[in-house]
Amino acid sequence: MKGLPTLKKPTKTAAKRKARPRRRPGAAIGAEPQVEGGKTNKPFAERFQEGRLSTAEILGENVKRLRTGLKLSQADLARAIRTDQSAIGLIEIKRANPTLRTMEKLAAVLKTTVVDLLSKPGRRRPR
Repeated sequence: MKGLPTLKKPTKTAAKRKARPRRRPGAAIGAEPQVEGGKTNKPFAERFQEGRLSTAEILGENVKRLRTGLKLSQADLARAIRTDQSAIGLIEIKRANPTLRTMEKLAAVLKTTVVDLLSKPGRRRPR
């Protein structure tokens, strides 16, 4: 038995590497999107971001617009909902993701609803 050569079994990573699909020509990052049947074949992330605002952007714009409409400073609004002025500033510059409870407090002070705080200005429900 000592003189027989041993055969190496392929590792799992080698099998996975072999089974990985190859990238199509022209599908490299930064390449122009393929057009199939009149539809563009853009990556999902690009299609998702086109013309859409994130929740943080909508919330920040609405809080700032409503706050200035009521002639409140960031400090006044922060005091009313018992938080720091910096938290209001972060919400308005779209850097914070407040809790639902904080959004409820903001809506109450700004005389609106959470749904309206999270809605684009043109999509508000009539009252």
